[in-house]
Amino acid sequence: ASEEPAVLVRTAPGPEDRVVHVPPAPRDLSCLLLRAPPPAAEERAREDFAGDPADPRAVLAYVNAAANTFRSLDGGLDEAGRLLAAARARRYRSRAGVACPEEDAGALSAARFLHEYVLPQRPVVLRDAAHLGLQGGAQGALELLRGMGGRTVHVKMSNTRVFEGVEALGDWEAEVGRLEVPDEVVGQLGSPDHVVVRAAYADMRLDEVLDAFHRNASDRFLYVEYLDAEAYAPELHERAVANVRRWPWAAVLPEGRAHAWVGDGRSVGAFHFDAFENVMFVYHGEKTFHVVDAEDNISLRESHLREAQLEVRDGAVVRGSLSESTSMVHSPVLVNASDEAFRHRVMTCR
Repeated sequence: ASEEPAVLVRTAPGPEDRVVHVPPAPRDLSCLLLRAPPPAAEERAREDFAGDPADPRAVLAYVNAAANTFRSLDGGLDEAGRLLAAARARRYRSRAGVACPEEDAGALSAARFLHEYVLPQRPVVLRDAAHLGLQGGAQGALELLRGMGGRTVHVKMSNTRVFEGVEALGDWEAEVGRLEVPDEVVGQLGSPDHVVVRAAYADMRLDEVLDAFHRNASDRFLYVEYLDAEAYAPELHERAVANVRRWPWAAVLPEGRAHAWVGDGRSVGAFHFDAFENVMFVYHGEKTFHVVDAEDNISLRESHLREAQLEVRDGAVVRGSLSESTSMVHSPVLVNASDEAFRHRVMTCR
């Protein structure tokens, strides 16, 4: 099947038949510079099959385990493969103009959550799900943060309301100068004329951050992201985890980390993907998501993108420098792009 990894298992000549597994040559996605060629097939060959080479079932079980495939003896799919194929066929396709489904958090069962949302990768808004058990509701969540005001947190800073978006490389080069990049690296960039703009950063007291939110400066935007709730806000962490565990549908999700995001309502996260499931609770304010299914990452131009770094100079956030590093989780395609082939796939969840 086209989606399965390439694999070669052969019966090698010798005094006795034996099974040799030759896995595909690995591709190093962590470095784009010239590197040694991948090892030849003879170097990659493994002979760790412990069964009887004359037993087709034993050989097939080994092949499926080694190649992460789900084949049966007749060449078709085994039971697990058929289940996965059925789940793939039901995978959700996002469409503009289609309302994001909504569910009452207390009425959604674990089975429905798994089969109607998690497996098809379908987004859902769970109403009345965010409860911290605080007096004052949403305002109580804000007061809880203020009570931790003396703690120092890592703060992202940007000169626009869009955090870590994609901008034209030429605009940066005109302001900060060129950074020569080897041709072999440029040739592997999906969008060589764009950069991912990394935010400036600083360590600030949380109460200073909250005060800055109220000032609404027009040339500096602050955002606290991925704040380790357990380490920096243990009371918030305890209440948030308890809130998650009270819902039956949460039982189908793997245990994860609890992080907090804090903004002033003006910040916008740029278009990107996460390689894991997200459950986001809005305890104060509002949040709007523009989401696209992950079926076709080619049209999203997902690839290595060069990075650029903002800096703080004399209290202002300015363009600092072009970096030698790259990012693989951002897309140069904008949510409000004029490309109709993309826009028709964007759905909105509030």
